[in-house]
Amino acid sequence: DARHSLRMTEFKNSDGLTQAEADKRAWEYKNRGFNVLLSQYKNRYLFFDRDSQKRTYFGNHPNYDVFIKDTRTLVAAAHKHGLKFFIHLTATTVEKDIIDDHPDWAAIDITTGKSPINSYGSYMTCINSGVFMSEYLRRLERFVKESGVDGIMQDEIQFLDFNLCGCRSCRDQYRKDTGQEIPACI
Repeated sequence: DARHSLRMTEFKNSDGLTQAEADKRAWEYKNRGFNVLLSQYKNRYLFFDRDSQKRTYFGNHPNYDVFIKDTRTLVAAAHKHGLKFFIHLTATTVEKDIIDDHPDWAAIDITTGKSPINSYGSYMTCINSGVFMSEYLRRLERFVKESGVDGIMQDEIQFLDFNLCGCRSCRDQYRKDTGQEIPACI
């Protein structure tokens, strides 16, 4: 029965989930007949480097190092009870402070010249930016190795706005591919 093969769950790991609590939750899912957990929400972003940030959308998400440690706790609990553990990861939506710290990572609206706030209330990085993708893949590789997750469901690997992207990377690539310029911001 497909309903019993996968359970999307929200572990409150950034609120101090202990190994005992994680074990109890994993056992409950196993006891209900699930064999795969897909975790999401407060443990799905690779780009939080500070312990406290003024967050608009993401709330109380742990910083990158705590995220890895907390996920490792969840994976250990799942594995203890014979469950696979997958994580729902977001690729490109970030808080404003990430764009402020790394403006060359930002997806840029070609009509305004700015990084827009998307429908989630967050900002977008550019998936075409070699600088951003290099850092993303570096963080992803470390996360997978150190957390022990069995798999990843990668999300938000698209532009969530019709007017993206006019960043320097996209403009340079467009010029190289077509010999033309993306129109300047209006």
